[in-house]
Amino acid sequence: MKLLNAGLFLVVFLAAGSTYGQANIYVSPRGDDKNDGKTAKMPLRTIQHALDLARPGTVIRLEQGIYRETLTTKISGTEAAPIVVRGDDAAKVKAKRSKTVLYGTGRILNIDHSYYRFEGFAIDGQEALAGKEYPTDPAKVTTFKDANREVIKDSKLIYIGSDDATRNLTGIKITNMYLRGAGGECVRMRNAAHHNEVSDSVIEYCGMFAKDRGSDSFRYHNGEAIYIGTSPKSTNQPMFANDTSNNNIARRNVINTYGSECFNVKENANRNVFAGNECRYNLEPAEFSGSNVEIRGDNNVIEGNVISESLGANIKLKSDSPEYDKGGNIIRGNTLSHAQKLNISSDHKGTTICGNKLDGETQRGTTREAAAKACSKN
Repeated sequence: MKLLNAGLFLVVFLAAGSTYGQANIYVSPRGDDKNDGKTAKMPLRTIQHALDLARPGTVIRLEQGIYRETLTTKISGTEAAPIVVRGDDAAKVKAKRSKTVLYGTGRILNIDHSYYRFEGFAIDGQEALAGKEYPTDPAKVTTFKDANREVIKDSKLIYIGSDDATRNLTGIKITNMYLRGAGGECVRMRNAAHHNEVSDSVIEYCGMFAKDRGSDSFRYHNGEAIYIGTSPKSTNQPMFANDTSNNNIARRNVINTYGSECFNVKENANRNVFAGNECRYNLEPAEFSGSNVEIRGDNNVIEGNVISESLGANIKLKSDSPEYDKGGNIIRGNTLSHAQKLNISSDHKGTTICGNKLDGETQRGTTREAAAKACSKN
């Protein structure tokens, strides 16, 4: 009987091992996918192979260096045991970022499963510009993009809900990441994505790829840092009519888009939060309705941010149709300055705007009438 029990234990143990995989998988630019990846001395070569092997609770550990690949998740983690992809970079310390870099084109990191953490490395959509000094003067950025138009690639750095069939992704955390050089959006969440987080990261130079749209649209229009939901006008996307992405949060990030919005929430998306961020450099002019933050959904919160340097508005609340204006948005306690149009532009009903510092003056008011009056001054 003891031998039988021991045999059963061995079978159960091996089955558990094959189900949950190894706790750590090591990856290095000097590695080989023929290795087992169980130690830093025998690392895999590609992050994708590590994702293929990962099971709930796996930590994929990235050695510093350059990776060139496009990634797609293969299995979900769990709330108690997320799958982690981890580098050792410090995104907010310039000298300690971009030591571990993932270069790619198209949708570089495709997340189609729940309960993942990505932390401590960089994703860059423009390897051809590596080594070049990106301008920090907003007046020079569009000229820089135009001058490098032949080599700039169309890319999206992180795409949550990439597959058209993917729905309701949750438990994804993007933290301590350096995201730079997207052709379009830097981070996209769609298809009813909910309870996901982008935090403590640096996001720069979104919307690098020019698209000729005619004289009525800015050629670098699709340059959002964090884009949540789906526009009802995007009829080629699977949930254009009812993408209720909700309860996602972006906090404590440093965002210099040098493109379009830092935070863009589409119609039907609701209860999303943008809090404690630094947000600058929307370059989409007022004539094209540009802004640093754009809210088209309902019951979203914009709170405690420093928002400045916009060629349009700093914060804009506007939907394509009154049917999407369900109210309940809150704009509270932000410091807003240096917008060429308005600090706050709102066509939405039932919006609470209070306690914001507008170009050095504090605006107060909780009623719609008081909020509208305060907005009209700026």
